[in-house]
Amino acid sequence: MNTRSYTERIQRILFIGSERFQTNYCRRDGSVFTVDISASYIDSGGGRLVCFCLENNGPPFPEDINLEIPIPLA
Repeated sequence: MNTRSYTERIQRILFIGSERFQTNYCRRDGSVFTVDISASYIDSGGGRLVCFCLENNGPPFPEDINLEIPIPLA
């Protein structure tokens, strides 16, 4: 990924509010591993990006997965 791609991704997260994607990272020993990243923008205190990362050695998750979790409003 280049700088433009990173900038576009961040702008998309700020506009939509969240995004889930996979990327590859390199360890100190040079080995490469896949990471699932869930990023959300919270418009509080000047705005914050909150990211959760999880190492993933399995197949990529499907693009059409439903990420919404219903929360009951007591």
